[in-house]
Amino acid sequence: MLLLCFPYAGAMLYLRWRRNVPDWLDIQQVELPGRGSRLLESLVTDWDSLIGSLVEEIASETNHPYALFGHSFGALLAFEIAHQFKARGLPSAKALIVSGVHAPSCRDNLRFNELGSDQQLLAEMQRLNGTEAAVLASEGLMALTLPILRADFTYAVFINARTGSR
Repeated sequence: MLLLCFPYAGAMLYLRWRRNVPDWLDIQQVELPGRGSRLLESLVTDWDSLIGSLVEEIASETNHPYALFGHSFGALLAFEIAHQFKARGLPSAKALIVSGVHAPSCRDNLRFNELGSDQQLLAEMQRLNGTEAAVLASEGLMALTLPILRADFTYAVFINARTGSR
C-alpha cells in the first residue's frame, strides 16, 4: 500500500516514518514546488495550478492501492487531491486520512487576509505555537521560510473564497 503524505504549511517530515512502519506500507512524502528536493522550483501561489500539477505528478503513482494522508494544510491538499482524482475518473484512494484541520467549509480563513506583512505572518506563527521561538527569531531561517509560509497561507485565502467559509 502506498501512503502519499501531504505536509502542513512549510513542513517536510514524513520520510522519517518509514523506519517505523511495516514493509507492506510505502510512505512517500509529496513535496510542493519550492520545498525540499524541489527547492529550486518557483513557489506556486495559485491553488488550482498547484492542485492540477500535483494530480498530474501523483496520477502515475496510483496504479496500485494507495491512501492519502495530510495534516493541517496537508489535509486540505489531500482532500482536494481526492476530489480531483474522482472528478477526473482516476483511481480512488483506499482511504483519505486527515488531521489537525476543520473541514474546508468550516474553516476560519479570514484571518489569513490580515497577513500582509512579515511581522503579521510571524505573529500568526507565534499564535499557532507550532514553531520554536528561536527559529522565529532567526533572520536567516526566516528569510528562507517566510516566502514558503506566505505561499501556503495564500492558499488559505483562496480556499476561503472558494468554499465561502467564514
